[in-house]
Amino acid sequence: MKKVFLSLAVLLLLVPAAWAQGGGHISGTVYADTPDGNVPLGNAHIGIFLADGHMPVAGGMTDSLGSYSVNVRHGNYQVRADKWSFIGEWYDDVQRRSDATVVTVTDSSNAEGVDFVLASFESNGGSISGTITDAGTGNPIPGAMVTARGSSNWNMGHAYSDTAGNYVMTGLRADTYTVAAGKEGYARTEYPDSVVLNGDDVTGIDIALTPYVQTGISGTVTDLASGLPIAGAHVVAYDVDHRFFCRMGYTGEDGTYSIQLRPGEYRVQAYARGYVEMEYPQHVIVTADGFTENIDFALETLHFGSISGAVSDTAGDPIGQAYVVARKLGNRFAQHT
Repeated sequence: MKKVFLSLAVLLLLVPAAWAQGGGHISGTVYADTPDGNVPLGNAHIGIFLADGHMPVAGGMTDSLGSYSVNVRHGNYQVRADKWSFIGEWYDDVQRRSDATVVTVTDSSNAEGVDFVLASFESNGGSISGTITDAGTGNPIPGAMVTARGSSNWNMGHAYSDTAGNYVMTGLRADTYTVAAGKEGYARTEYPDSVVLNGDDVTGIDIALTPYVQTGISGTVTDLASGLPIAGAHVVAYDVDHRFFCRMGYTGEDGTYSIQLRPGEYRVQAYARGYVEMEYPQHVIVTADGFTENIDFALETLHFGSISGAVSDTAGDPIGQAYVVARKLGNRFAQHT
């Protein structure tokens, strides 16, 4: 929603007056839905979108009477209203843009009466509550994250389970929600049925999470000559089947490392400052049974030397400030002076 607000604010400053030349306007009133009826809502943001476009092309704000009027060129548009602490919507009273009513501005008619009635999160909210437990033991799981996602991305909520495994999500608008829960060490699990809210409180949405076996690789990085552990070494695992996927780990003071990885086949390399980089001699297989251990590296100390000489022209006269490059065979990096 903040991105929408920002876009509208920019448009208010940047849309030139010439935009309205050869055009008309879209106007209407935005109301707040209150227990006492509809009340004009000032300072609501209005976004105007071309029916076949993705970004807002014009925008405005309502005055103290909730009214707005935005100049646009002739064309077909979809209109959205938003205000902080209220549930934004597309015209005409829908949450999804795909369901929005298209309004048309022509040389003979404007789009007037494009009105909105916005409900506040506080006044129109229901709740979903339940308990999160371990599927194996039945014990409550504290700190599990529970999410609810409605038919519109604007309708969502989340909560964390307490020490008794209980959670409650409040302020949810009337909609049909998918509820799911997850926590590290457990597989994310969706509640088997959709949860329908109509401003009421729905209880008993309980979810049992199944523990999963953590998988990955572990090992030790040591100095080849002394056998002593190397702290702070980088170990990188590259997925053989997905070339752009990799995970990195670092060794502790005792030279050990652990990288959590999904099951698969990996190339594993180790790096440390002052040492020659090393690739594990064969691909490492990670299975669903757990960690593949003892993927160890013994790194050779990097020894530095120098190359020196003189640069002269064909007459034998020295050439000052010449540029000299040394490139290791098979290596794309170079040292220069």
